[in-house]
Amino acid sequence: MSEQWFTKKRYHGLVGTAVKPVEILFEAPISDTWREKPIVLICHPNPAASGTMHHKIPTMLARTAEANGFAALRFQFSGVGLTSGPFDRFDRAVELTEALIERIQTDIGHPSKWIFTGFSFGGACALALNGPWPRFAIAPAWPLIESSFDIDRNQKTIVVHAMDDEIVSYKAGCTYFEENKNFDSQWLLLSRGGHFFEKNMSKIQYYFNNFLLQHEGY
Repeated sequence: MSEQWFTKKRYHGLVGTAVKPVEILFEAPISDTWREKPIVLICHPNPAASGTMHHKIPTMLARTAEANGFAALRFQFSGVGLTSGPFDRFDRAVELTEALIERIQTDIGHPSKWIFTGFSFGGACALALNGPWPRFAIAPAWPLIESSFDIDRNQKTIVVHAMDDEIVSYKAGCTYFEENKNFDSQWLLLSRGGHFFEKNMSKIQYYFNNFLLQHEGY
């Protein structure tokens, strides 16, 4: 990947990292003003359960980011798509994501600003990544991050969860979040939606849209 890569409005392919080649999907709005804003990094759900960057929630996050003038970067964890090797462990997924971030920052030629977001497994990954960047996590898989959640954040963190989540317990998440929240974090609890927010996707999009507007030029 070269610096010219970022002149494209859409790129789908492999990029090398210090860990392994990673399949990415980069989408930028028509206007080049996205270069003045953070890059929105989107982490997808569990690859061991067939989760990919093309899942409807990561896709919605990418579309919302682009509509607000942000560039969106989706990618595949190990075990799905063109990213090599089988899925291993959560901490390896975090390591791979951080290697991808480092590669992109190197190619740009200066440190980029980021917004980390993701759903379920990907939401947990977004919370576990290093760096003082804003985070928006949807139904994060809390048990995965109990040993890696960094409470020393100085940027805003928002977690959205539904009370009727049938896969990840909102009660465990609520307890853990209250014990570890930083001074600028917020828990948004919906009464309905399930794990996949089948009937409440518009609410998630509304929250994320507002989150992006608050972080256009942080």
